[in-house]
Amino acid sequence: MSRDAVESDPRVKQVIPYTLVRHEGRYLSYQRAGLGQERRLWGRHSVGIGGHVTVVDGQFGVSGSAQDIVRNAAERELQEEIHVGLPALRSIGLLNDDSDPVGAVHFGVVFLADASGPDVQPREPALTVDMSYLDCETLRSRVRFYEPWSQLLINALPLT
Repeated sequence: MSRDAVESDPRVKQVIPYTLVRHEGRYLSYQRAGLGQERRLWGRHSVGIGGHVTVVDGQFGVSGSAQDIVRNAAERELQEEIHVGLPALRSIGLLNDDSDPVGAVHFGVVFLADASGPDVQPREPALTVDMSYLDCETLRSRVRFYEPWSQLLINALPLT
């Protein structure tokens, strides 16, 4: 189905890789600017780097399994969104939240990546504001400003 057709149809869930980036016990946090395709998330804070799986993601790797395709999408999204030294991703869970219009049409596969250093920069500065690593206590004190998926994950921190 086309993305436009499923963005407002809760009968069809789109799989979204959603990666938390961590460095020395602190988690990458940023605010989404008023740009980008997903207008419903403009201005919201996030701890996840994510995006839609595309046809390109199935062209990498040998097996073409659903697991490989989603992992490829997670790696591609990280490369598109941020400059940071990252090791391999680890899949740590799933997210499903039908409480808001964005979550009602998306299903998250959560990854965790431990950054090899503290330096991180957005690749598209116009899309993000205030990108930095924050500790669990600070994230919890600001949780109300975060998008719903981030709220769920912040309340589960620290992740292993």
